[in-house]
Formats: sequence, structure tokens, C-alpha cells
Amino acid sequence: ANRFRFDFVLTVSTAITASGNNITTNEFGNPDSSATGQGTQPGQGTGLTVALSTDTPASQDVPKGVAIPVLRFNVTASNDGDIVINGVKFTAIGLGKAQDIKQVSVFHNNNRLNTSARDVDSNKEAVINFSQPFTVSKGNTVTFEVRAKIDGDNKYGLSIAKASDVFTSATVSGSFPINGNIMSGVKVDVGELTIIKDGTNLADVKLGDQQAIFGKYKISNNNVEDITLNAISFKKDPESSASDNDVENLGLYLNGNLIATAPSITNRFVTFTLTNPIIINKSTDNQRLVIKADVVGGAGKDLGFKIDAESDVVATGNHYGYQVIVNGDIIN
Repeated sequence: ANRFRFDFVLTVSTAITASGNNITTNEFGNPDSSATGQGTQPGQGTGLTVALSTDTPASQDVPKGVAIPVLRFNVTASNDGDIVINGVKFTAIGLGKAQDIKQVSVFHNNNRLNTSARDVDSNKEAVINFSQPFTVSKGNTVTFEVRAKIDGDNKYGLSIAKASDVFTSATVSGSFPINGNIMSGVKVDVGELTIIKDGTNLADVKLGDQQAIFGKYKISNNNVEDITLNAISFKKDPESSASDNDVENLGLYLNGNLIATAPSITNRFVTFTLTNPIIINKSTDNQRLVIKADVVGGAGKDLGFKIDAESDVVATGNHYGYQVIVNGDIIN
């Protein structure tokens, strides 16, 4: 069956003695004498530099109870390899009560990196573990944005207190502590977006469907100020049985018009960043927001979406210029 034939086998009686030296030490082409006989593993970087971003939010009065950016920081990988980051621990600073800082999350390009937002605890800390490791390519710099809600009327900020608060196997350097600017909570009636369900939570997955509907919502603006919608992230409903890769080419529609696209769902989240932000005028009710996608797998399963935290909606009031309140029955 394997075409082997003894006709082609040559039998010899002469003994053959092996020559050469035994291999007893590391003989990789790129040896590392400090390693245990394994040499330097390719692709692993050794250093990560952390610094405050030049566009970190300035110290200012901010509306209470609204998810706002409070800190931006840069991470730069060394030139000898990629660096993997698994999370960051933040420490509360300022004169306000630490526990007044709520729903701390880390974002990159409007994509939330932690599965759930975290409140600052009694130790004045918020430990953010990324839902999946974040890789910084060698020699590159990445900016992270930290968002949180300020629930008090005092002075608040967040800090990366020391190098070990960045969770990575690489050697971390920087001028620690890396402090964000102090924000002062102020009670003010900013604009408010309400997003509610427009139908059932889940839709059936039918293989081969193009731009099938998997989410229907109504979005309304109260009568305080016009609101500009810049980005919005949805998380798969916990009752969804479809996998992330069962759909692709997702689109977000407002009143039948395509306003943003996303190639896929990643780690249960899909983020729509609007290239051309839209304005939702004040006193506007029940605008139709719809999520569509192409189905490439998961026949017989179901899929739906929710908003996991207020910080997943980037919407700015056009009068006050701050993030607005976001609520509704699809928000966790």
C-alpha cells in the first residue's frame, strides 16, 4: 500500500562507526549563556516604558455621575520584541473619597479592554485585568484611555503608583507615580441619552444571511442639549449561543442609514466608531438604532447585544462639551 519493495533494499555486512562529537551544551545559533540550554526565545521583548500622555485630560470641573476620560497614558515596547500586557492597577488620588470613583475601565481606540468596569475599593485601588492579553508591537507606542464616573463633589484623580502595577513579564520603566490630573465633581444637568430595546433580546442565526438584524433599539435625547454620538460598543447578550466568529461585516444603522461598521466581534464586544459623528437633537424621541451582520456560521444558534457600561457610549453634549448621561434597559 505504501509502495515499499524489498527489491530495492541493500544489505551490507561492514560495520559503520559514528563519528563527530557528542552534543553536551547549548548549540543554538543565538545562544544566551544565562539561559538553561534553551537560547534566547524569539519574539519576546524585555522592556516596557510607561509615561503620561501629552493629551491626558486637563484638571477641570466635571459633571457628577457621568463616565468621563480621567487619564491617558502611553506604553512603548522595546525594540527587541513584542510586549504583552495583562492589566493595570490604578490608585485613587485627590482629596475626595476614593470610593466615589466608579466604573473604571481601560480603552484602546474606543475598545474596552476589561470585561467589567471596576469601582475603586476601600484600599483606594481599582485592579483592571484585561479580558485578553494586549500586545504592544516591538518599538511601537500605544495610548490607553482610562474612563470613570465621579460620584462626589470633591477632587479626584487616578494614578499608576509604581512599575509593578503594570501587569507584564517585561521590565517596566517610567517616572512613577504616573498621576492623572485632578478632576472636581460638579452637580450639573447635562444631556441624557436613553437607549431601550425595540423588540426581543435575541435573533435566530441563519447561515448565509446577509446583513441580518441582530439588535433593534430606540434612542432618545432629553431636552437639555443636542448630543453628538462618536462611538458605541455592544457586548453579546449573556444568553447568546452564537460564537464571535459566526458573524462578520457588522453595521450600525440609524433610521435606516448606515453610520458605522465593524469587521467582527472580538472577545464578545463589537465597537462602532463613527467616522462622521452624528448629532441627535434635544427633545428627540425613539430614533431607530439597528445592528446588522453577515452570517458565516452558527446555524440554529441565536445572537443579541447589550451595552455593558455607560463608558461604552462616547457621546458629547454640544452645550456643555462633556460626556452625557447614558441609561436604558439594555445597559447593564
